[in-house]
Amino acid sequence: MRQHWRTNADPHNAKPLNATPLAEQVAQLFDRATAPDVSYHVTLADEAQLAYLGSIGAPLSPLAWTDAENGTRHTYIVDPHAGYTGMR
Repeated sequence: MRQHWRTNADPHNAKPLNATPLAEQVAQLFDRATAPDVSYHVTLADEAQLAYLGSIGAPLSPLAWTDAENGTRHTYIVDPHAGYTGMR
């Protein structure tokens, strides 16, 4: 276990601080915030995806966004939140 040292103005009053529980909480929060069902995994689009975009006259983007909803993976070759969605 790694210990960090906390000091006040007096360096003779240093006390060990166990940061492990806080680090574990931060790691769990990060894992939940970046899970596939609440975030996108952004990768480079493959040649087939770029060819499709070119065939329909869409702007070419080298990016592909993948997410998961109810256990089903979805891949988007245009920014999933760009443009008019009809929602306010």
